Amino acid sequence: MANNISLKLTPPLARDILTGAIRHLGYPGPEAVSDHISAQIKEGIEECLRLARVESMCRASAFTGLKKNAIQGEELCLETVNWTRLASRMKDIREICCFAITLSGAIDDRIRELGKSAMLKALMLDATASVLAELYADRIQQEIGRHYQGKGLESSARFSPGYCDWPLKEGQEALMGFLRPEAIGIQVSSSGLMIPRKSVTGAVI
Repeated sequence: MANNISLKLTPPLARDILTGAIRHLGYPGPEAVSDHISAQIKEGIEECLRLARVESMCRASAFTGLKKNAIQGEELCLETVNWTRLASRMKDIREICCFAITLSGAIDDRIRELGKSAMLKALMLDATASVLAELYADRIQQEIGRHYQGKGLESSARFSPGYCDWPLKEGQEALMGFLRPEAIGIQVSSSGLMIPRKSVTGAVI
């Protein structure tokens, strides 16, 4: 039987977003960033934080077993060879915990708007929003870890559709069918891309 898990998410610090955005943009570190670009990144962070409307959800399904290349829960099946191999080395698996996080569509709209006349600003907003969404996903993983630690259980790292060998389209379909994240404004295109774009889904064993 599935159950919802309540999350208490604290906003990431601006300095963590800055550090992540510098890496995301391909710079080896802050020392390689010019004052002009640094100012542009910080402006992107300010606009990102102003526009973000963070929504999240987390739901767990009882684990029922492993197939040849899939992790099976009562209400979902995650078809991924590598994570199934990892799960096969875990003892006494209890649940598969899935989550979704989104920053809302306002950021997508603003990136498109800026792309018509201010490409650098659009790039900076896009980069900072990507980093912010991932930092929130990290926060969710930490909260999931605390939740299960309170039950005397360990949890795996988070894994998401489109990474490693988990196909994007099939992975998103499995998570969407289980989570029903349209309740927080997330939809998925026919190719498996999420709308709004600055959204992250994932699972933890």
